[in-house]
Amino acid sequence: MSVEPTVEELSGALAIDRLALNVDVVRHAQLFNTVAQEYVKACDARDFAKKSLAEVRAERLIAIRKQLVEDGVKTTEAQVNAALDLDELVQDANQTYLAGSLDANQWGALRESFIQRSYMLRAIVDLELAGYASEVTVHSGSTGNVEAQAGRDALKRERQSRAPTNARTRAKL
Repeated sequence: MSVEPTVEELSGALAIDRLALNVDVVRHAQLFNTVAQEYVKACDARDFAKKSLAEVRAERLIAIRKQLVEDGVKTTEAQVNAALDLDELVQDANQTYLAGSLDANQWGALRESFIQRSYMLRAIVDLELAGYASEVTVHSGSTGNVEAQAGRDALKRERQSRAPTNARTRAKL
């Protein structure tokens, strides 16, 4: 029997370990799938709670109106709605819906974070392949400007290595 993951547990997995990018890249798809599945479950629970809230409100509205008719009390629509809002069953159903909505929103935010993580993983892997990290660490004792220049130089060399070698192709650019 597996234990359901929590938002907090999976939020911890958002961190990217630059020293183990290969592990993070491979593991990302599985983590994203887990988050997406939990998001679907949370949305389903929220939607069910919303439907239940509507049913409870309808049942209680009928009961309140019936009681008022039996008591011979004349009321306005606003008074009936106020009594409905104060009904304990309606409040309980509303709390369940709000909790489900919060849970779905948290899973949705985590899902969006994992989507952003995929873009960052791609960018970091590209930088690593371009040799950005190794050049920056050589200048780690230097000022930020030297480090930034080293990064720009590494990216420039990477772009140049990808540039077309055919003179005719370069002329078209």
